[in-house]
Amino acid sequence: MLGIRRGFLLPALSPRTIPAMTPDSKPASPLPPAQVLRAHTTGMLLSDGGATQIRYVIDPITGEPVISLGPENVDGAEWVLCIPEEADTALRIAATPIVLDPTKDPACDRWIGYHGTPEQFFYRLFTSWARLGVEVFDGPEARAISKLGRAEVALVRKLNASALVQLGFPAGSRTVGVDELGVDIRTPRGVERLPFETPATTSDEAAEHVDSLLRKGAS
Repeated sequence: MLGIRRGFLLPALSPRTIPAMTPDSKPASPLPPAQVLRAHTTGMLLSDGGATQIRYVIDPITGEPVISLGPENVDGAEWVLCIPEEADTALRIAATPIVLDPTKDPACDRWIGYHGTPEQFFYRLFTSWARLGVEVFDGPEARAISKLGRAEVALVRKLNASALVQLGFPAGSRTVGVDELGVDIRTPRGVERLPFETPATTSDEAAEHVDSLLRKGAS
């Protein structure tokens, strides 16, 4: 657990409870929720028990965040996840926590691969709606379902067979995930993002992007 702030009372979970932003405060180029989800691996979780800094991964099947928490953080039937932090410009996801079984759900293994030792419980955040700037999105619009399927495993292995130091990452770094928007590298500093120049629409395009990254690192 990265940290917890107690004494925070969560308001009723409705898009209307989040203060509207004025045109002057609206981000210049709001990104779709999936892009914001992909760009980060940490956020601030708001629940009846307080505000807790968390680390997350994205379940490639459902496209929803998966988190790990200790028993002291488990309060309330609905939570709000702010990415990357609690701010007016953050992506806010209203979700219902679903308990995962780490012996059966591969998303738990993904979390461990990204972040290391987990807390006591794993949850998938079933997304009801999300808000980014002044825009409100339905649950399905706020999910980042992977388009790569089983091809991701081969791409991760290919990257890990190369010298990631040539791509600017410190020794000991390793690839932990690939999606249509980029690559996640676990380094001694934490999980870092290596974005593609353009989104991949198929697994073949993602493979081409990976090859392009490796060629640049070798040059």
